[in-house]
Amino acid sequence: MNIIDHHDLTGKPFLVNAVSFEDKKFINSDYCSVTISPLAIQNATGNSSSTDKENALLASFGEYNERLNLFYNLNPKIPLLDGISLFDNKKIKINPANIYMNFSLRGLSEYHKEFTDSCGLASHLSSDLALYSGISEFIERQSLIATWVGKRAGNQYDISTLPKDMKNKNIMNRFERIFSYFKLYDISIFSGVFVLLLLGINDKDFSIGVCASCSFSDALCGALDEFQQSYESILLFHNSSQSRKQDRYKTSFLKQSPSELKAKYLFLEQMRPLKVSKELSNDSNENKLFKLKKALRTIPLDYYAVAVVPSMRQINIRIVKIFSPDAFPHMNTEIINPRNYKITNFIGMNSFPNENQPLPFP
Repeated sequence: MNIIDHHDLTGKPFLVNAVSFEDKKFINSDYCSVTISPLAIQNATGNSSSTDKENALLASFGEYNERLNLFYNLNPKIPLLDGISLFDNKKIKINPANIYMNFSLRGLSEYHKEFTDSCGLASHLSSDLALYSGISEFIERQSLIATWVGKRAGNQYDISTLPKDMKNKNIMNRFERIFSYFKLYDISIFSGVFVLLLLGINDKDFSIGVCASCSFSDALCGALDEFQQSYESILLFHNSSQSRKQDRYKTSFLKQSPSELKAKYLFLEQMRPLKVSKELSNDSNENKLFKLKKALRTIPLDYYAVAVVPSMRQINIRIVKIFSPDAFPHMNTEIINPRNYKITNFIGMNSFPNENQPLPFP
């Protein structure tokens, strides 16, 4: 159902065009899904799926605001942005063209520009939680890119050994029944943090979800949320011609066959599946932001947290992007030269079997 569909009476368009809330969209689904569509800025759409309705709505609104503020800025000259080193807290100035994603903005006309995306972008009412989410996504995307480009096999977990009382175990069981090929991997390149990748494939459909966290159970829950969102996308793509109006990268992902996707990720099968111990699935009481920063430092690059000032000042949110000139700048692996980034040296990457090959991820 649409719960917002509004235009300002003064003639100035309201930035949100519609909010679509779908509860248990598919048969036997434990999820609700939210899509926030913008009025004029196509790339600012916010999407989320979650077993918790409020979390789904807040996450979708957060993603909408993050993307809106990287595409929409009326400042005739966007100033250098404030960045803080995640190593020593020193303040630096960052070229806004390394952060904003709309190069047609008038305020970026005087800056040197290189392709970028939303990797490491997060928003929250709390600065600490925005920072935590930003670092989590940065670690997730860096791990995913390195895994794909270098065909790096991480750990594989035996799903049948997940503790019976583990959160969302019933959802894992449901997806096991849907997908004949259902695998769980840890592809993290950072010590002390999990980057869990769920891959599901059957004769007609497929899905994938990835999430990073210093907590195994949190990473699994996040990967499941993204897996469900990806699954909905593939079902809609197959059953609705209207849904095929996607961006180029997402369409390329959705148009491949299940067997093609399986072949692309087959290199992950190199490791013998590990059991999920009770200790592994138990959460630590240690401060999660502290643990995440500690994990980030296991690859000693220059990392910066960059504050993005919201265009809509009426909304009290904190937007942060994690940026490193030494790490992969985006997920478009077709144009990345991995040799140009120090991160490949620190993780021992000396061959790049999938160089210039598109990353099979929506």
